[in-house]
Amino acid sequence: MAEDLDSLIKNMRLALHDLAQPLSVVAGTVDLMLFESDPKMVYFNEIRNISDNLQSIIEKITAIRQLARQIHSNINSSKPAHSGPELASLNTHGNPFPAQPREIRNFSSKSTG
Repeated sequence: MAEDLDSLIKNMRLALHDLAQPLSVVAGTVDLMLFESDPKMVYFNEIRNISDNLQSIIEKITAIRQLARQIHSNINSSKPAHSGPELASLNTHGNPFPAQPREIRNFSSKSTG
């Protein structure tokens, strides 16, 4: 039973990672568009809204991944101690996200130069 739950949690973490990767690329592209945009542009506020919503989604994915990691850790801590090659198989997937969410910059005061 614990192995099934452990496998489910591992698959969930991998799926969340696969979801977060393209979202991070899109968020970076939108942030670049926002940085290069003039606040007087017709679509500036819409681009900022897209950026904010992407950031919110990425933060939620990160929170779910952290919860899955905690569950994974709790499952593994309740198992007997492992040694040798079995130990190397535990926790092989690191966190691709920084501990803190990416910084949201204020693009409304773009400098001209």
